[in-house]
Formats: sequence, structure tokens, C-alpha cells
Amino acid sequence: MKFKVLPVSSNVKYEQAGSIYLVVDNWNDWWEFRVLYQLFYKDERDEVIYIGSVKIGEFDMVQGQDRVNIPLEFDSLGQKFFSIGQDKYYYQNLNRMGDVFRDELLQRLNDISLNLVLFEKCTSEWVTKRALLRDIGVEKVSEEFHLLAKGDSALSNYNFKYILSKRGNEADMLHELEFITEPDSNPPTNLYAIIGRNGVGKTHLLNQMVDSLMSEGKNEVGGEFKSEIELDEGNKLFENIIYISFSAFDEAKFLKNQKGSSKQIRYSYIGLKRSLGKKSGTSKTTVKGTEERIITKSTENLRNELVESLWTCREIPSKRARLEQAIEMLNTDPVFSASGVVELLSTTSKYEETLLNFVEKERRKLKSKDKELLKNSFKKRALPLCKKFSSGHSIVLLTISKLIEELEESSLVLLDEPESHLHPPLLSTFTRILSNLLVKRNGVGIIATHSPVILQEIPRKCAWIFNRSGSNLKFERPEVETFGENINIITKEVFSFELTNSGFHKLLEDVANKTDSYQEALEYFNNELGMQARAILRALMVTEEKDK
Repeated sequence: MKFKVLPVSSNVKYEQAGSIYLVVDNWNDWWEFRVLYQLFYKDERDEVIYIGSVKIGEFDMVQGQDRVNIPLEFDSLGQKFFSIGQDKYYYQNLNRMGDVFRDELLQRLNDISLNLVLFEKCTSEWVTKRALLRDIGVEKVSEEFHLLAKGDSALSNYNFKYILSKRGNEADMLHELEFITEPDSNPPTNLYAIIGRNGVGKTHLLNQMVDSLMSEGKNEVGGEFKSEIELDEGNKLFENIIYISFSAFDEAKFLKNQKGSSKQIRYSYIGLKRSLGKKSGTSKTTVKGTEERIITKSTENLRNELVESLWTCREIPSKRARLEQAIEMLNTDPVFSASGVVELLSTTSKYEETLLNFVEKERRKLKSKDKELLKNSFKKRALPLCKKFSSGHSIVLLTISKLIEELEESSLVLLDEPESHLHPPLLSTFTRILSNLLVKRNGVGIIATHSPVILQEIPRKCAWIFNRSGSNLKFERPEVETFGENINIITKEVFSFELTNSGFHKLLEDVANKTDSYQEALEYFNNELGMQARAILRALMVTEEKDK
């Protein structure tokens, strides 16, 4: 990371790409200090990104010294300097650049919102009191700015609709699915669920949503997103899309990961599929609608992907903190509690310690070769641990780790049927973790599911029941409040018709039709009925008697 100081009113557009520029500002604080800079980044695509206003202070500034003595070019500010962004937008813009960029930049500029120890040390400096904190309170630095500097995003309202055309006899009408989030709401409103029976088209709907956003407008079948809040010119509803699916039968068009820019949305895929490149006379199965060979990842592929992701998160402080918090929540599951994943993230091997101590003694930075050696050492410890997990535990840890790795501010996460690999308590914990991660990064999640357990973790206003009759679609809210509701009540609310015409309900109804009394029906089952089954049987017998 290279920093360059430019004179007042310099145009960064004409500067070299790949550097960060501090443009001098002549603003004078109380006619004593001129320590304000405008910070820009010119990326490798020659796009100039304005980060915001930053002030830089220096320890032991002498009387009459109005500017800091920073070099015109540097990789990191020396220990005698410190800096702070002048408003929350500085840190929000850094968050949009991603965790790696933000963490590195703030560390190299000795940012006192990130480093509260340094903040305490420099508060007695006159330049801090008169200039750096002129418009900023101490509490704002230690609370709001500190959270933003660590990667927690400032929450904003989302209010948008997904609009799709009705099919069949009502093709001229529209379905509108409304999604509204409220910052700091309890329970959180940033996670939505679309629930329905198998085969109604939930997965297809998620893929329509992806197509709509990636095509920046209407997709082939007419779906589109519409923000109910006016967006500033050049801003997108979402900066980042993450699609998660571990279904082996998902035949949706496979999209490669793509980097984001001012003109295109960043896209990440987490799941079972991977591309082998263009087709060339292969007999391998391909996903419909693509020219590439798409195969299902092997167990070894998935395990290596998990280890790679754990390493990536471990090396980035903010991501590592989020992963450790998530694993702490997963520890309610006995397998995770005894797995040793927390220890894997927080400890180093003797080899790693030796190498790090050697680098420190030589007073040099880690070279690429050093980092590769550390990574290989970590993999040797991580692989045996990951091999002990079941497929369900592996998938939930991989999903969370990759999500933390890819999740940036203003993300839309689309998740297809996570219950396929998880038992109910673990599914409940996973849903809470997902919601927490989305809150921290100011994102929105939409889950396609047929599990009432997920509805039990979100409020009624964040749930859509999806039904289909032939080619006609129907979307409606549950009539009961779902958050924390009894699982049987939610199941009946969503699947009432299927519930009473399948499984043990159907068997109870058949027996009630051919017996004359509740006792006779009970004896038919050898008295081996649960409390709910007995209540249903009593109700059925009363109905039968009335009909007679």
C-alpha cells in the first residue's frame, strides 16, 4: 500500500493507478493547525474513489508548527504520527472497500478510532484537542467511530420491492414482495424468509432475483427490484450479491464470481458447483443455459475450500473477530463445542512462532514466501480437524466462514434451503448467526425454505408464504406472529392443507372414519399416541359423531 501527498487542489485523475493520495487542504483550525487532508484511492482500473476527510497529528509539535512533517511518499506513517477521519462517512466509505483494504489503511495511518490505546495516548496533545477533535466528541471516537473502524457498518433503512408478473390467467397483473428493514429493531428485520412446500418454485424465484440484479433491470421473465427510497445518483440498491446453495439438484444458470465496480455489482457464489472452463466435447453434465462445464465439488474440494476460508478469515482481524463470535454461538452444538476450531484460530504452532520471531528480530515484513509457509503450517493443523466433521457440520462451518469472507457492506444474501443439511437446533443457531452478520454489515438476507424452524427465528412481517395452484402464484403473510411461536402452530399456519392430508394426520382420519368411539380408535393404536395425536383423534371423533 503506497501513500502519496499531493499539493492543494491536485486532480488525482492524472496520477498513477494503485496508490492512495492525501491531497493537502488549507483549512486552518483556529489559525494554529493546517492538518486536514482529502484522501483518495485510484484503483488498478484507473477509477478514482473519494474516501473522505482525514486529519493527521504529530506528537510533540513545537510552537508555531502548523503542519505535520509527514514524508511526501510512504508505506506507513511513523510512530510519531496519528490520524482520524472527520466524519462517519470516511469509515463507511472504507467499509465499502472491504475489510482487508480498510484494516490495512487504518493501521498504516495509525488511526486512533481503531487503536483506542493510541487514542488515549494522544488526547493530551494540543493538536488533538484543537484540530483533530475540534468537531468530534471523545465518546463518538470510542463508540461510533471505533465500531465503524472495526468493520461494523452503520445501519440504514432498506425499503424495496421485488416485482414479478403473474402467470396463467392473471398474466396482466403483478406480484409485489415487500422488504423493509428497521435499524436496531428487536427482533431484527434484516432477514426474510420465503416459505412454501416443495415444488412451488422457491429456488427459481431466488434465481430470478439474481438475474434481475445482475442484468441491472428486468430479467427475461419480468422480475425486477424497485427501491422505495430514492437512491443518490450512481448508488445501487445493493453493492454485493451472495448466492448460497448446497443443492445437488439446483439447475439454475451458474454464474462465476465477479468483482464489483461503480458500474457492476459484485457477485459471489457459495455452494457445490464449480466451473471447469469452456466445453470441449465433454460428456460431463452441464448446467442448462451455460457454455461452461459445471461439476459438483468433491468432499476433498469442499474441505480444502473450508480450510482456505478459515485461513483467510484468521488473517484479517475484523473477519477473525466475526468468525470467533459465530463459532462461540455454534458451540451450543456438542460437536462444535469439542471440535477445537476456536483454538485453531487463536493459537499458532511452534513452527509459526519461530518464523514470526525470526522476522521480528530481523525487523522486516513478512515476505510472500513467509506467508505461504505460515499458510501451509495452518493447513496441516486444520485438515485433520475438519475431517472429523459430518457433512452437515462441515457445510454450516463452510457457509459461515465463506459468508464472513465475502460479506461486505450493502450486501444481499440469497440462501436456498439451508435446512437440507442441518438438524433443527443447529438450523436455529445458524439463522441467528446469519442475522447477526447481516446487521454488522448493513445487509439483507432472503432465505427460501420449507422449515418452520426458520420462521420461528424471524417476525411475521419478515415472512412470505408462497403457494402455487397450477401456473397461478400466491404470496401472503402468516396470520400468526411467528417469532418464538410454537413450531406446531407455525407448521399448521403454513402447511395446513398438506398437514391434514398427509402423514399421521391422514392415518388418524382413516381410523376415525372406521371406528365407533375414541376408545376403540385408541386401542387400534395400542394406546401408543402422543398428546397432540390424541387431541386430533378426539376432535375427529367428535366430528364423526356430529355427521352421524
